[in-house]
Amino acid sequence: MSSSSARLQEVVASLTGIAMTYGLMWVAWRVSKSLAEEFGGGQRVPEACARWLSLRYDRLPVLSEHESALANCVVSPEALTCSLDDVGGLEDVVEEIRDLVVLPLRRPDLFPGSSKLVRAPRGVLLYGEPGTGKSMLARAIAHDAEAALLNVRASTLSDKYFGESNKLVAAMFSLAQKLAPAIIFLDEIDGFLSSRSARDADVTLALKAEFLSHLDGLLTDTAEDRRGVVVLAATNRPADLDPAVLRRLSRQFRIGLPDQDARLQILQLLLRSERAEVDLTDLAARTRGYSGSDLEELCRAAATKPVRDFCRTSNDDDHDDHDEKALRPINEDDFADALARVKPTAHQAFAYRAAAAAPPPPWMTQQQGEHYSPEVD
Repeated sequence: MSSSSARLQEVVASLTGIAMTYGLMWVAWRVSKSLAEEFGGGQRVPEACARWLSLRYDRLPVLSEHESALANCVVSPEALTCSLDDVGGLEDVVEEIRDLVVLPLRRPDLFPGSSKLVRAPRGVLLYGEPGTGKSMLARAIAHDAEAALLNVRASTLSDKYFGESNKLVAAMFSLAQKLAPAIIFLDEIDGFLSSRSARDADVTLALKAEFLSHLDGLLTDTAEDRRGVVVLAATNRPADLDPAVLRRLSRQFRIGLPDQDARLQILQLLLRSERAEVDLTDLAARTRGYSGSDLEELCRAAATKPVRDFCRTSNDDDHDDHDEKALRPINEDDFADALARVKPTAHQAFAYRAAAAAPPPPWMTQQQGEHYSPEVD
């Protein structure tokens, strides 16, 4: 027994020494990191945004640990290729967004900080069916406003350690302030800012409270240095959002399915650089229920038909580069074939759900012997 006790004491002493060693190493790392940040160290923005920021600032901003974790979410406006002129079928919404969001970010001199009324809204909510262009609209707004875009998702703000998610939320707003003018884009916001209930975990409630407090702080009377930051959120389920979130996202725009005139404009934008011999007015009338992304997929399916036909008729051994003019223009038959294969997304999903809920066909309810007769030796 004495030898066993001695052996146990040796093991405990060894484990204690290892734990103390790693603990001291972690403390030393944290102290050195804090000192580095205090005396001007820290991490900087990714190289993708450094060139753009160098044109705007004499010195690149220094980021904290949690801001650095979100730095990869930053998209510079020069990396965004679409503008509000590329958004079809939403003229009224686009015009109002130009005045509400783009103008204050591009011309802050016209919006004095002393005014409580002449200012950009604290937040904007885009809601509507999937595929109607909410994310594209957010990218176009950032491009035209020449603002940094923080594309943040719910998974970005999630952390397994208690309290870290709150720090990431705070870092999201502080990072946007350092990069101002900036737009914080929260896609699928209902994923983490849904209505609060007693069944929510403490971590979830704390995350929502942290976000709401920072969103309120964007437009406080003493937050002069927080100008130039706008929160832009998108959702397919606005009814699931917390009422406090809806109040703070004071300007809300419905981005619905395009009508016939809007579909015509979208088709014209999609096919403006293509050689197409198609009656777009008739095509717009035949695509009722198609969203913007559905129309893009439809045009893509039709545009690949001439390529497939050319590959079938050309010599497979000839791999030389061919002129684009060798391909025939997109015609009505191509779109007829595409219409047969590309259906509205919502139509396909609801048709599948309806078929799943319908009674099974007769052949499934028949006895096996009525429709299958195995051979008997």
